[in-house]
Amino acid sequence: MTCISMRVLALSALTFLALPAWSADWSTTDLEYRYGTQYNDNGGTGGPHIAKHMLQVQNASGFSLGRSYFFLLMSTADNADNNSGDLYSEGSATLSLSKIAGQKIAFGPISDVGLTGGYNFGSRNTTYGPNTRALLFGPTFDFSLPGFSIASIDVLAYRDNGRYSGFGGGRICGQGNTTYQITPYWLNQFTVGRARFEFGGYTDFIGSHGTCSQQILTEVQLRLDVGEFWGVRDKFFAGIEIQHWRNKFGVSGVKETVPQLVLRWRL
Repeated sequence: MTCISMRVLALSALTFLALPAWSADWSTTDLEYRYGTQYNDNGGTGGPHIAKHMLQVQNASGFSLGRSYFFLLMSTADNADNNSGDLYSEGSATLSLSKIAGQKIAFGPISDVGLTGGYNFGSRNTTYGPNTRALLFGPTFDFSLPGFSIASIDVLAYRDNGRYSGFGGGRICGQGNTTYQITPYWLNQFTVGRARFEFGGYTDFIGSHGTCSQQILTEVQLRLDVGEFWGVRDKFFAGIEIQHWRNKFGVSGVKETVPQLVLRWRL
């Protein structure tokens, strides 16, 4: 990873972690470990499956005009991918039209409308070497649904300048392009007897552009609040994540389905 990449990631992290300081209403920071063995990171099928250890820090905050979200993911692979590593980050800020207008903007099941801007940025030294570079902007719709503390849909323009460094290098999709990204995301909390669970996740629908096919990436987690059994609620979670990616990196026909162990500590 280049020094420039490290500086951009560090600056992005500081920017989004500083957003709540404008006027913080609430803030939640999680440290999460994940492990899976069925990754396919090299841009094609037929190669060996890759095992990865991943450590992610993420923050969600609310401020006077909206909310922000940020995560930084650090991972390392096994010998099947030459013990490679990567850093990947996403961040976004959503301005609430209700908060800006000073009155509730809602209709039907929609409880608020926002304007969202964000980035995706990554750098990894795998054989394929995909380096994500994307900017996103568009509306967000929040929904009021029974049992869900979060239920939202982003409808965003997706400006893709991603590159890969392996196999001669170039742009991942052949050229810089703008397409769409539609992302529903949710969090549902429920109990079964004494056990408290969180069920959450998202699905990215990214449109075809340049040489890249339409991508569908979904990550869904079911987490058990294990700390509740020792009288420490909402702090320690264990569970499973299923990640499924169709046309990974925009390469038609490349699929990936990875079950993962999840351990989360809410700071």
